[in-house]
Amino acid sequence: MQSEGLYIANTILEQLGGSPAQLRLMIGARDIVALDENDRRRGGVQFGWPATRGTWNKVCVALAWNDTYTVTFYEIRGSDIKREGESRADIYADGLTPLFEQETKLTLTVPTILEVYPS
Repeated sequence: MQSEGLYIANTILEQLGGSPAQLRLMIGARDIVALDENDRRRGGVQFGWPATRGTWNKVCVALAWNDTYTVTFYEIRGSDIKREGESRADIYADGLTPLFEQETKLTLTVPTILEVYPS
């Protein structure tokens, strides 16, 4: 049986566009960690990805007690936090992917390609 924290983390990853394996494939996601419950959140997930200097390379997505998400982006170099973005609160599930893609300039989903047959 999956713990509540792991269940929430996997749900967030699905809402972002898939499984941990898909995120690894699409953006090189690594260090995926489920976040435990505390007084500010029911659970959540954080993960990093390779990035160039001056760009975000880690995100923390926390499920708040009001069933919305708080999202914070970080620029990490080694073990130092070089920059922490402003936390975005009250984000609904359908707003996670657009926010991530806007802030990171990375694409989380594979576009659907329609095959067109000549008539």
